[in-house]
Amino acid sequence: MEPFCIYYDKKQDVSEIMYAKLIVSLTVIGIAYACTDGKDNVVDVADYSNGAYNVHFQNTQGQVYTSDRTPSCYKGEANLKLPGQLKLVSGTLVVKSNMNLMSNVEAKLTLKKDSSIIGKICENGKSKNILIPDKDCTIPLCNNAMEDPLCTLLEKAGTYDLSQIEKTLGITATLSLPALPSSFKGIIKGKWEAGVSLVVNGQVVADIKLPSNEKFIYIDE
Repeated sequence: MEPFCIYYDKKQDVSEIMYAKLIVSLTVIGIAYACTDGKDNVVDVADYSNGAYNVHFQNTQGQVYTSDRTPSCYKGEANLKLPGQLKLVSGTLVVKSNMNLMSNVEAKLTLKKDSSIIGKICENGKSKNILIPDKDCTIPLCNNAMEDPLCTLLEKAGTYDLSQIEKTLGITATLSLPALPSSFKGIIKGKWEAGVSLVVNGQVVADIKLPSNEKFIYIDE
């Protein structure tokens, strides 16, 4: 009778162990960097107007999404995708008087990257970088009433509870965010302070910052 032998394939065993470790690692990363809507994609919105302009945001929070309305995160934190969407979900919005906004709004940008090399590239709609023309520091907003219900809301004077408007008015405080001009290619990916002054007919009507205080938000295309 021939001896019965069991062959041990050490190479195969090592491969299986490495594969198992990879699966565990990916699972841990997936859990660590989850993107739960209403939790991980939340950003504070600061109002810099001190009530001086026609629109005032109080204690406001928003949620960020991709252009196809998928919650947008980077390593478990809010990721501002451009193009994308910002939906205001809590806080109070005060509009002092009626305005005509549709196809009539410019956003003058203030952008500062968390980088000693790049730093501030736009300030109140003016370029601070020789590679960025002034015109690229201002972008159009409120071009489509269906895609920008926040703009429709801003047109009518009143005080609005942003957590309740979907129930009371049947609309959301959502704003479509356009892609940035081509001059930003290659530098936009990273953490930024993003300030926006909304201008209608040459007059500033709101001044906000994402995120609030001196914090940064990850931005990419």
